[in-house]
Amino acid sequence: MAGRRFGFGSLIVNLTLILQILISIGVLQALLLGLLFVFVPKNRPEVSILMAVLLFLSSFLLFSELIDLLNLQDRFSFLKHTSMVLDLVFGPLIWGLLCFSVQSDRKVVPSDLLHLLPLLLGIIWVNTGFRWYGLNTSLFGTTIPDAVAGMVFFKLLVLAGYCLAIMKKLGETDKLSPGLRNFLKLLVWSFIPIVLVAYGAFTLMFFGVHLKVDSDYLASICLTSFVYLLTIFIIRRPEVFFRKSLTSKYSNSGLDHTTRDQVLERRQ
Repeated sequence: MAGRRFGFGSLIVNLTLILQILISIGVLQALLLGLLFVFVPKNRPEVSILMAVLLFLSSFLLFSELIDLLNLQDRFSFLKHTSMVLDLVFGPLIWGLLCFSVQSDRKVVPSDLLHLLPLLLGIIWVNTGFRWYGLNTSLFGTTIPDAVAGMVFFKLLVLAGYCLAIMKKLGETDKLSPGLRNFLKLLVWSFIPIVLVAYGAFTLMFFGVHLKVDSDYLASICLTSFVYLLTIFIIRRPEVFFRKSLTSKYSNSGLDHTTRDQVLERRQ
């Protein structure tokens, strides 16, 4: 029995180490890819800025979970506090990517700020509601406080609404180049499993189902895979975002972005 316990413990340690390594790579990969979108000459500055923010956000969220895996959460408690609401930015970012991709001449308008309203509500709830409601109570007698559950289900509702709106808009538009359309499909359809896995696991835990892996860690695994997929696409199809090598031939052609992308698609 002792040997079995030792073997199981060693397996847990090895899995934790593997998870730490994978997430560490995801942190660095998202950070470096974000810097690429900041400094490399690009087709559409607004799209590249949103991509950089999306990648920096992914890097920060993964880093906060890495700190937890390394048992350093007490030293960096503000990271967990901050990361609790930052995933509310994913929906608006992907929506913005789609809107600016469809309309290359689109400008930021005051009504765009309304997309930050869920984030503002989340910040208010974390900094006020946690202090006076449900932090020490659990409706189903689990370790998850009602205040945390309320926040998580609010985020699920917001993200689900954005996913539905994004899929609808992506299916209706015909103004995207094939390369950019494929990228946005990858972005949306690889993001949806993160929402399903993370919030599905949390819901099970909230109702008392014991899981071997915490929902936050499952979300980190999905988010790391998300970053890997984006990296692979951008390495294979840099011309969708950046004007280098083959694309430079058409940079001064006078063609609009969509037409140039379609020409490049035929050349591939």
